[in-house]
Amino acid sequence: MPTYRLIYFNLRARAEAIRLLLAYAGIDYIDDRISRDAWPAMKDQMPLKQIPVLEIDGKDKIAQSTAILRYLAHQFGMAAKSPLNEAKVDMLGEAVQDAKQQCREWRVIVVGYVEGDKDAKFKEVVVPVLNNYGTIFERTLKENGTGWLVGDSITWVDFFAAEFFDKIITYGDPTALDQFPLVKKHKENVYAIPNVKKYIDQRPKNTPF
Repeated sequence: MPTYRLIYFNLRARAEAIRLLLAYAGIDYIDDRISRDAWPAMKDQMPLKQIPVLEIDGKDKIAQSTAILRYLAHQFGMAAKSPLNEAKVDMLGEAVQDAKQQCREWRVIVVGYVEGDKDAKFKEVVVPVLNNYGTIFERTLKENGTGWLVGDSITWVDFFAAEFFDKIITYGDPTALDQFPLVKKHKENVYAIPNVKKYIDQRPKNTPF
C-alpha cells in the first residue's frame, strides 16, 4: 500500500472531498494542513505551484483536486464501471467545478478574503446557481435511480457533489436543499456512511469553508 500525504491549508475548500473519499476507503494518510506563512517556501516544489497536492510514497505528486479524486477512485474501487459511466462521472464533476466557480463571489466573503454582506451575496449569486445545478442533479439522481449519481455504486463524484451542496446549507441557507429532496437525501447518505461520519465528527472544529 502506498503512503499518502495530502498537502493543503486548514480549509475544507478544494481538499475536503478528497478527505471524505480517503475516509470512506479507510486509508491512513498524512493530512498535512500547512499555514499560509509556510506556503511561499513550498510553492515551487509543487507541480503546478498550487495545492491541494497528493504526494505518493514521498516522491510523486499530483495536483488538481479532480485529478487526485480520479486517481484515488481507481485505487480504491470508486471509479465508474464502464468508459461511458466514467465519462458521466467526469461530466458531473465538471458541472460541480462550474457551480463552485460561479459561487466564488459569495465564497470569498464567507472565508473573509473580501468584505461584504454574505447573506445578500448568497441570494444574488448562489440561489440562481442552486436553482440551475440543483435541478440538474435532482434529475440525474431520479433518472439513475440507485441513490448514487452514476451507476449502482458510489464514485468520486458523489463525494465531490455532496461536499458542494453541504456548504450551501452549512454556510448559506439550511433550508436551501428542501426543494431538491433527492439531492438533500444523497448528501445526507454520503455523510452518514460510517467512516465518513467518523471523519466529520473528528474533523478539526476550526476547519472553515
